[in-house]
Amino acid sequence: MQFSYLDKNILLRLIVLVIADIELFWYVFSGWSVFIARHNLPLQIGAMTIMTICAYLTVKSLRQFIHGFEGEMKIKKILSTLPKTYHIYYDLNLINRGNIDATVIGPTGIWTIEVKSHTGKITFENNYLHVNGYQQKNDFLAQAYAEAMTLKDYISARYGEEIQVHPVLVFSSYKAYMRF
Repeated sequence: MQFSYLDKNILLRLIVLVIADIELFWYVFSGWSVFIARHNLPLQIGAMTIMTICAYLTVKSLRQFIHGFEGEMKIKKILSTLPKTYHIYYDLNLINRGNIDATVIGPTGIWTIEVKSHTGKITFENNYLHVNGYQQKNDFLAQAYAEAMTLKDYISARYGEEIQVHPVLVFSSYKAYMRF
């Protein structure tokens, strides 16, 4: 079984969360918590606060990765309905410049697909996409374009041909709606 970049990221975060939980349970039930509570209550409160914040941030981040993973699965299901004349590649990583969520090669050309699972109102203002009225930290359009250009450059260098690669940005959530 081969894991994608996203799968490895989720697994790593789950492992970190499980290790933190084991460490927390050991701390509580080993007697150290009683010893520290008797001798240094502020240290115990500080340690518990830090562990709680770390667990919260890990779970929050993990939820975002899972949400993104579910979005990519929806798009995989849709792409699987394409005719057999299309070839689909997932999580393509070229020249360590991030991964391309999906690449479709077929009679209509070569397409790179960047999947976003954001929800809410998607608008285009001042040359940037906004989600729920806020400009996003990452420029999704630039990301999709860069992925297409990276693949185009790779094909040109590898095969000596200039081929057009079309970028596509997909919002996979049914709770996302676009207003342009």
